[in-house]
Parts: sequence; C-alpha cells; structure tokens
Amino acid sequence: MFDWRTKTIRASADRKKVISVQIGGNFEGNGYAAVIRPWHAKDILQKMRWFNETTMNIRNAGGHCLYLTGAGNHDHTIWHSCQSNAHFGWVIDTQGITYPPYPLADDVKFQIKSKMNTNRALYWNEHIGANQYYLRIRDNWPEDDRQWFIFDKRTHTIRAWAKKDFVLSNQHGVGWAVGYAAVIRPYENSNFDRVQWHEGKNNNVKNNGGMCLDVHSRDNVQHKQVTWWHCHAYDNQGWYID
Repeated sequence: MFDWRTKTIRASADRKKVISVQIGGNFEGNGYAAVIRPWHAKDILQKMRWFNETTMNIRNAGGHCLYLTGAGNHDHTIWHSCQSNAHFGWVIDTQGITYPPYPLADDVKFQIKSKMNTNRALYWNEHIGANQYYLRIRDNWPEDDRQWFIFDKRTHTIRAWAKKDFVLSNQHGVGWAVGYAAVIRPYENSNFDRVQWHEGKNNNVKNNGGMCLDVHSRDNVQHKQVTWWHCHAYDNQGWYID
C-alpha cells in the first residue's frame, strides 16, 4: 500500500515494512537488491516515487528504477539506471485473487478424481524431503486415508484428511514455476498454500500463480505424477469431487 506521508510503499501483511534498497546499498551504482525491510523515518533509501507511465514506474530517491533481472517468474528485482523497456514496467492490481466458493463445507471428507476416462484418484504417499510428498493419481482405493481431502475456507486451502495441517501446494523453493510437482506439505500461511476450486469441465484446481493442477504429459496411467502447468482445455486438468 502507499503511504503518502512517509513517501513509502508498504507491505500490506506487515505495514511496518517498506520497499527499499538493501541495507548497505546506496544510490551511486546499479545492481543493489530491492527488498522489503523495516521502515526507518530518516532512511532516504526507502523513499519511493510512483509514475503512471508504461515503464520506469517505481523509482527510488536516487533516481534508480525497480528492475526485473530476467523474464522468469523466479527472477529477482534490483535497482538499476532507468530504461524504457518492459523489465522496468509495473502496473497496480487492486483486485487480487478471487476465490470461488468451495463446493463442500469445511471438514467434509472427499476424494479428488481425474476426469480422464479411468477416473483415477489423487493421493499422496512418496516423501521427497523437506516434509513434502508427491501427488499422483492411482486406481481407486478409498480405504487409504491419503486419498482423502477436506476444504478450509478460512485459509483458502485444500488439506490432507490424514494430516490436517498439511495442504495441497507448490514445492518449496520453486515459486510459481511451471512444470514442478504438486505436493502435500505443512501449511505455512503463505500465498503458495492457497488453492482455488473452479466448477466446470476442466481447469478446476488452480494455485494463486494461475497454474492448473495437471496430470503430467496427459498420461492416464497408474501412479502418474501431478504437476502445476499452464491452464488449457485438455481433460488431464479436469477434476471432480467424489
């Protein structure tokens, strides 16, 4: 959010923190990291200007612009001499994420079944380190608790019935990158934990990065891995509640 009195851009989740130049940086050179850190009233490195232009939108008090170093979703931002290309361009989005209502009440057990013709069930079992478990599809075996899930409307999560503090999520450390495994891991109250359920033929399960839950390579086979992928119209991104 903007704070006009202090000329800062603040984090909504912690309003005492602001967009800034890293501690130890200065206005004299390029390449210093853009960071969020605690606000200090006399710190000129934290003063920001917003320009309603195509590019060069966010400038610090030294005249350097907020710059995305690459084209990927997990590239980082630095302060750099201002240029008129898209890596310096930013827009304001006040809408954020809209969560469709979950079709079941909290704590009601359900299975997530693929809409591919065998209707295999989503389940988790294989530990891959860092307290994370791969999601895969398999022939239906409802006796296994790891094939059951519940919704949590307050946190916008899909949780494991067998471990209710574990949620359907992205892998640690990969951000919103496409093609990485969908996992079950401990809830951390982060944006990566939040999942949208959409009714319809496909694209039913989406993360907040706009990626869809996808049976990898459209292979309708036992134990096939499930990933996050660009949303499309094929039935390997179609899921329903049983």
